[in-house]
Amino acid sequence: MLYKMINKSNIKYTHVVEIGVYKPSTANTLDFIKEGTFCTLFEADPDIANEIINQFSNKKYNVEIHSCALTSSNGSMKLYKAGSSSFLETVDFSPAIMHDGYIKKDSNTIEVKTRRFSTFDKGDIDILSIDIEGGEWDVINDMISRPNVICIETQSRDYINPGIKKITQWLENNNYEIWFVEDTDTIFVKKGLVKYGPILKIKRFLHSKKFFNGRLL
Repeated sequence: MLYKMINKSNIKYTHVVEIGVYKPSTANTLDFIKEGTFCTLFEADPDIANEIINQFSNKKYNVEIHSCALTSSNGSMKLYKAGSSSFLETVDFSPAIMHDGYIKKDSNTIEVKTRRFSTFDKGDIDILSIDIEGGEWDVINDMISRPNVICIETQSRDYINPGIKKITQWLENNNYEIWFVEDTDTIFVKKGLVKYGPILKIKRFLHSKKFFNGRLL
């Protein structure tokens, strides 16, 4: 839906970034990759990162892949293995914990490299998708680019992103508004880039009232 909505709105892009890809077949950027757009992908779990590399290293794809977790510091950290909901040790309120009943145990962890997003961000990102199970604020807070579109995992069932207040303030300060909602993600767009019909206006208003205190409209 992200790809279709962006192309329907004629938003231009040359560089798309996805942070927290998980399996290659479930990548939020898959359609962008297939059309040959330059995509930069980040995956914390090295085994899954290797799957992504094996899938997209073919010369027909214009993809750059980094096997590391993006957080507030360079170094290493524990990653709790919970499948598509794997999360870093610094996160206490992830979807896996909040609605899957996941319990932190050292036996369920691997050590992964951590990097700050500014290490990679050259200021040229047009579309950004972030799904790192509660760690999204660390990426946004360290971002140099101001993408036209930002997709963030914000809610799911009884889970609300623990950085939602800081994320909301940052988005407001940088001239973003809610565009649409897709499953657990909220997609934000720079103000003035898209127009809203009456149905979408209502959906945006209700979503804003429920999760963003009526802001970002």
